[in-house]
Amino acid sequence: MKKFIIGFMCILLFSCHPIAVTFASVIENEVITLGTQQELALCKDIAAFAYISMTAHQNGVSAEGQLALAPLPTNQDEAVLKVLLDGIVNDASQFPIYKDQEDKVEVSERFSDVIYNICNGSK
Repeated sequence: MKKFIIGFMCILLFSCHPIAVTFASVIENEVITLGTQQELALCKDIAAFAYISMTAHQNGVSAEGQLALAPLPTNQDEAVLKVLLDGIVNDASQFPIYKDQEDKVEVSERFSDVIYNICNGSK
């Protein structure tokens, strides 16, 4: 149930972003019990959020600007999820901003990979 809530909050967070349609299509169906496939898809969605957050940071969007896009949580589960997503945004903002576009893409991909591995329990 907790992973479903994470997916739901990701949908809410990306509803203000142009990539929202693609992102939301991955997790729009309600899932009561998650199997391995759903868990991996959810981790991929969270990793996609991390990639977008790092890309935004690398292109000069402040953490405050990114956090302002998120809707206010309406219940305890959404509040917990918001803390997770806010943490990803804040972690991304700790990285230096690179000048070279290839470096920006590389750091965004690596950050996304790390978040994915944390989500699915890999090292």
